[in-house]
Amino acid sequence: MTIQLNRVYEKEPRSPQVQMFNLNMGIFLKNKRKQYKNPNGTLGTTQTKVSQEIGVTFQQIQKYEKGTNNISPLKLYLLSKFLNFDVGYAITSSATNEHFKKDYAQSLIEKKVIKVTYQDDLNEKK
Repeated sequence: MTIQLNRVYEKEPRSPQVQMFNLNMGIFLKNKRKQYKNPNGTLGTTQTKVSQEIGVTFQQIQKYEKGTNNISPLKLYLLSKFLNFDVGYAITSSATNEHFKKDYAQSLIEKKVIKVTYQDDLNEKK
């Protein structure tokens, strides 16, 4: 009788900077996917179409856009060619997150992580 033991390695938790970078990169990629101009002139493309172009599953594109998974340099390059953006700009703006503050807040609102209440709404409730 043979017993096989498999080691289970727990992932080290990511630093807050890496998490923020991945989230910012995800927001950037999602925006670029939605701004993509199709050959017929319409805007936006699907995660499935993007995934087929770069050779990953659409679930992987979802994970990139949510900031769950890191994106490899090769996949980022392939995405930049398909979605027509500069890799250097994507990296620097994701690292500094200046470009994403508004988009990040909007994504949190859409995901119902935060709720926005305007001053006029508060005055009406009194």
